[in-house]
Amino acid sequence: MNKLKFIILITFLYSYVHSDDSKFNPKLESFDVMIDARSVALGEINIANPNRINSFAFNPATLIGVKGLNFYYNSRDMNWNDQYTKDIRYYSIGILLESRYGYFGLNYSYKNNGTVIVTSVENLEGIGKMKVYNYTFSFSYANYIKSNLSVGLNIKTFDYNYKNIEGDVPDQNTKNAFVGDFGVLYYFKGFINQLALKDKIYIGASIQNIGTDFKWKSELSNEYNNYSFPIYLSIGCTYHIMSITEKGDSTFQFLIYGEFQKFLNPSIYQKSYTNFGGIGFEAIFYDIVSLRLGGIYLPYTNIYGNGNRLSMRYGIGLFFPLKLLGIDYPINFSFDFAHIPTNESVFLYVRKKNLLVFNIHLNFEKTTL
Repeated sequence: MNKLKFIILITFLYSYVHSDDSKFNPKLESFDVMIDARSVALGEINIANPNRINSFAFNPATLIGVKGLNFYYNSRDMNWNDQYTKDIRYYSIGILLESRYGYFGLNYSYKNNGTVIVTSVENLEGIGKMKVYNYTFSFSYANYIKSNLSVGLNIKTFDYNYKNIEGDVPDQNTKNAFVGDFGVLYYFKGFINQLALKDKIYIGASIQNIGTDFKWKSELSNEYNNYSFPIYLSIGCTYHIMSITEKGDSTFQFLIYGEFQKFLNPSIYQKSYTNFGGIGFEAIFYDIVSLRLGGIYLPYTNIYGNGNRLSMRYGIGLFFPLKLLGIDYPINFSFDFAHIPTNESVFLYVRKKNLLVFNIHLNFEKTTL
């Protein structure tokens, strides 16, 4: 068979994923998108948020908020157009552990880009199809260095995968990238210190995605092309106030979150959008029901609306300790949902008005490790 000059129409790897031939666009891939419904509803804020189960993905120092042994599953829709993005979704699963040696986390995040048609010069209608997806696997660790100061580290590996599902499709070769994050979290007592009412302030910072490049080549090339990762410097603050009964149980909590993120290494095509941020509000009733409202600031026009302004989202969390059923066993279940409105008047290709995010979390409060 004569060798064809293949034109691989992998939209997500080129025009959608990369702004040029050497760098990933921010906020699109499995290493870079918040999948946890709790944080999504709060404006995708993570840096100073130890009460969110997946915040460690962006600031590993927040792992100190973990209690006992935890398992979780997250899912986030990105199917805003039935023709072009109907199969795009993010998923993650993980395990978190509080132990005498520190706080540990394992996380696997997956982005399904769906099926891509592959064409050639001789056959523009297509010579086959491939399934395209990428994943990030991370190991995380955090511990206290002072009673109110923690540090943490994420070590991550990332890869794109191409699975031939139909026709004579050329091989795609990739080499995993290895990157790391480092974070700190500091907290102190606030302005109120009464028996029935207390408050805290958290301040966090992290730097993300320091490491090697991702490498990719097809049959068209004899050499690997390198793609570097967006490097972020992030700072955040959380104000947390709670009312407490004489037995030490919480009846009401209110939290305000804020975050700023700087994209440090943009390409020449990305220099106009280097500032990201968000703000969030959360009310928690009796540690059972949580109501959340947040806004994310993106510097470019997107499926949520115009750039350089807040795009709102909201959510709810339900927490079910077994003790509510009269069962004296330290197991808790929680379910979280986030709702993300899209804006079809701004981004004309949007065909789905709402995107959903949810997570399931199982917590064993006590461990002996």
